[in-house]
Amino acid sequence: MGRGRALAVAATLLLCGASSGDGGCGCRPESQDVGPTTSSEKPPETYSVRMFPVGDTAISGAWVEPEPLVEPPAPGGPTDARREPVAYVVQDSDRDPALVAVFGLGDPAGPKLLEPLQITDPQGLIAGTFAAAQARVLDASGLPRTEPPKPRAAQQLSLDMEGIAACTEGVKLDTESPGPLGYGREFWVVCEGKGHLVDGRTVEGKGAFRRPNLLLKLAPDGTRRSLMVRSVFELPGEIARHQETYGLEGVASGPKGHVYVAFQRGWPRAGDPKGFTRVGRFNPDDQSWAFAHYPLDRYAQNAPGPKSPKSSDEEAWVGVSELSRAPDGRLLVLERDNQRGDLARVQRIYAVDVGAMDFRGAGPLPVLKKELVYDIIDNGVRDPRYGVSIRKPEALGVLGAHQLLLLADDDGKRGSKKGTPFFFLRTR
Repeated sequence: MGRGRALAVAATLLLCGASSGDGGCGCRPESQDVGPTTSSEKPPETYSVRMFPVGDTAISGAWVEPEPLVEPPAPGGPTDARREPVAYVVQDSDRDPALVAVFGLGDPAGPKLLEPLQITDPQGLIAGTFAAAQARVLDASGLPRTEPPKPRAAQQLSLDMEGIAACTEGVKLDTESPGPLGYGREFWVVCEGKGHLVDGRTVEGKGAFRRPNLLLKLAPDGTRRSLMVRSVFELPGEIARHQETYGLEGVASGPKGHVYVAFQRGWPRAGDPKGFTRVGRFNPDDQSWAFAHYPLDRYAQNAPGPKSPKSSDEEAWVGVSELSRAPDGRLLVLERDNQRGDLARVQRIYAVDVGAMDFRGAGPLPVLKKELVYDIIDNGVRDPRYGVSIRKPEALGVLGAHQLLLLADDDGKRGSKKGTPFFFLRTR
């Protein structure tokens, strides 16, 4: 099965499951509560795991409804009679149809897929934005490209989605109809660009410019089966003309209707110093951007444990994987390195107070101050399929004041067919 196909396959199973003899599509697990695999000195209550039986995923972002929610029921305990908590999950495969997978979290037996919401672009906004971006880009010699790559048609919409967050301002939800509250919401989604630009000129070969980084606004289309693209926003030209790989990687709604996005790693040609990436603040009212720098942890080659074969900063790196909004209004930032299993050194969740920071549109950028909320490795969080540290933590949702949902991106690698773990973290 190809990378990123699991959500589409699970959606197919869901839609045809009504005819199965056991009343299910395989999306609802048998009694599977996978307890924490921790060392004796780590308190087991720092996290728990529940399995979704379909694997081979390319999960890249999540948002939880309601926000914040009551604590999920303990394994084996009674299910909360109120509307169950729900996770909206996106994937980063740009070779499969774009969708938002809706998972119910209220069943103590494990997550279940409630609905796949297809993303549509009836107005062709994304295709038009891609075409305009391609027309602006010059070749390596500074001349207009004669045959720029053609964007895919709107009816074949595929996106490298890297984060999702619900719009929190001016939203009236349908609280009477059955199903998740989020069906009445609009969502922000970030899509990572592809290719390098040097002062507006594409590089040649494998790193050639293909598409820009985008911030999308999605809205219900009235069918309760899909979300349509309502608006498309690009980064400011003075930033976008220096595009590098590792672009937009997380999104969160903030106060006053502002939207915050994270760059996975810094863009040196755009002015980011070594060891820093940037967080952007978008104001939908006037469509303006402002930025602040975010300090990244360093990969410690001399830390105890197995040694990484990757020794240079260019090979062993640390970046941001996700943003999420905490109940107190701060942003939660998921940092990770690019190592696998027990070679990993950095898998941490920090909080930053964006409300106290003067984001700037240009010039020297302020630096955000971060506070450690949860160290995934130090708390002994292990992937029950591998018996080692989480391979690639990518998605983060807020379950309550002291509970978080964490999901990993399998990239369709070995072991992923054993299912997809949903990690429930306790920060206190």
